[in-house]
Amino acid sequence: MLDEPDHLKDFLKHLEQLKVGVMRQINLLGGNEKAIIPSKTYPLSDVRTLEIKGNHVIQIAYDGLLPLYIDNTSYKQAICDYYFDATLCSYDFSGMEDYYNKPTVIFFHYYDNKIIRDYDNRNYKYILDAIRHTRIMEDDNWQSMSTADFGFVSDINAVYVYICEEKKLPNVLSDLFENHEQYKEGNMPVISKEKFIENHQKKYGKSSDFNEKESKYILDMDDDIWNKI
Repeated sequence: MLDEPDHLKDFLKHLEQLKVGVMRQINLLGGNEKAIIPSKTYPLSDVRTLEIKGNHVIQIAYDGLLPLYIDNTSYKQAICDYYFDATLCSYDFSGMEDYYNKPTVIFFHYYDNKIIRDYDNRNYKYILDAIRHTRIMEDDNWQSMSTADFGFVSDINAVYVYICEEKKLPNVLSDLFENHEQYKEGNMPVISKEKFIENHQKKYGKSSDFNEKESKYILDMDDDIWNKI
């Protein structure tokens, strides 16, 4: 019976378990073209490096809405694994460590209907944790970063995340509001990762401290994510 909240929550947990199995099979059959390293997640995120009004911005696009929050350990772990894998298996973030001093992580939520929904900050943790593990920012506590949320009616359900320096937020947001559909459709110019890093080093005099040991640390942080495929 799916007429009680607890039954619906159990159903949702079973769906998530089914999703994990289907995603694993897609990867085993070689159907995950975006994966740069072995993955058990499908679909992965799309990562682009942008220059918006002279500011360096990273765009990470995830299919679907943020999941409902359910206080269940196995369910939360499955969601955590999904966003971790979807973020780190789709793009090589090496060389971009500590790229932002104090970033703002901007969430653009796209909904395919006008049903009223409440934002639940607990759901952001999955994405913020994944972004933190890319090491482009130092930490995800309130002293090290900030967040902003905006919602739009669209033809798809998706979450587009933009990361920029907090002090550059007004300029970046003004352009995003004006052109967010173009950014969503991938119609705005991107810059290569190499140019992205080079421009940053010229502007701030920073160089990457990345090395093979740190790279291995990133990939080995959760053996379950990488080895159980």
